[in-house]
Amino acid sequence: MLPMSKTQRIQLWLDRLKRHAASQLTVADFCRLDQISVASFYKWKLRLSPSVDSAPSVDSLPSVDSVPRVDSAPKR
Repeated sequence: MLPMSKTQRIQLWLDRLKRHAASQLTVADFCRLDQISVASFYKWKLRLSPSVDSAPSVDSLPSVDSVPRVDSAPKR
């Protein structure tokens, strides 16, 4: 068997993640049936997660100095 290309590997994992989402199985049960490790499942899920790509970068967050300070002590 020839090694998979990067594109093939990504497609394999995208398909696995879709099958898991539709399966209603726990991650552990799905991985056992698919003969993959739970660690690999979560690694690929994180790697292929669209929310990771769309998350704001640290540079786009406001600096601590620009956020107004709120005192917790009541004023008298």
